[in-house]
Amino acid sequence: LERRTHNPEVPGSIPGPTTTLPALRRASVDALSVPERKTSLRQNTAGATGVQGNAHMNKLACALLSSVLLGAIAAPAFAQTPTPAPATAKVQPPKGFEKLGWLAGTRYIDRSGTKSYETWTGISGGLISGAVASASNGGLAEFFVIGPNEQGVYGLKVANTTKGLTNWTFRPIVLLEPNKIKFADGTGSFSIESTPDGGIHNVATKIVDGKESQSGEWFWLPMTK
Repeated sequence: LERRTHNPEVPGSIPGPTTTLPALRRASVDALSVPERKTSLRQNTAGATGVQGNAHMNKLACALLSSVLLGAIAAPAFAQTPTPAPATAKVQPPKGFEKLGWLAGTRYIDRSGTKSYETWTGISGGLISGAVASASNGGLAEFFVIGPNEQGVYGLKVANTTKGLTNWTFRPIVLLEPNKIKFADGTGSFSIESTPDGGIHNVATKIVDGKESQSGEWFWLPMTK
């Protein structure tokens, strides 16, 4: 675009020198002092750099936000459901255990008019439990459980009140017959046998210096009305 100046010979001309717009721009720059030119250049450069920097930061922010959103969406897909621990197989009672139903019931021993009582439950969940209330030695309570130990071995667990029921012992089954069951270990044995009248006959042994000897014997009579 050219700006016309005054020419006396041309009607309608504008007074002044003939100057183009690019020339006007160069003239405006040339009119600045050297320090002013440097300042203007720095401002222009900073402005351009700022615009570019802002654009770059916006791109980074968008990329970061996209990553977070994608991670949140993908997390459930990659999350694994915890695998439950396999259920421990229940230990099965030994063969013939189901025939020990004759143990169930309450019996007694009468020693000179002083009675002690022994009670056994029936079989439930592969277990049989029992208890004794004894008048001997000023009174004693003893508890029994016929069932598996921590290793799955079936036997007899026994504890009494002489040590606050903290003295549990265990002896495995060594004999199981329709009318008799026997438990034994390196310290001795204990047997439970049914009698024809519905009572129970117990025999206990102990082993000392490799020799086994009888340490106790009880005849429990069935309760009568």
